[in-house]
Amino acid sequence: AHRPHTVAAQKATQVLSAAEKAMNRYFTQDALSARVSNLWIYPTNDSSSVYVQYELRDGGGNSSRQLALIELRGQEITRIVDLAGRPATRVASAAAGG
Repeated sequence: AHRPHTVAAQKATQVLSAAEKAMNRYFTQDALSARVSNLWIYPTNDSSSVYVQYELRDGGGNSSRQLALIELRGQEITRIVDLAGRPATRVASAAAGG
């Protein structure tokens, strides 16, 4: 995963690391790992939320850029708000089994 080289990102190292681990588990759990590339994680003013941006390839080789707000509790995703126009998704626990 990539992170911006900003003062805000340096101050948010802990939540960015937790979000990276949680997103990797989420992608693996939903069998998306092979379809995801160019993951960026951005801090917010909330110590338990980050923005994520990534490319998601479909079966035909096309890709679309995804943008979401991820809410965390520790290293677990509690909520994903897809900012690409889909309704909010609740995730029981992305940390289960890992």
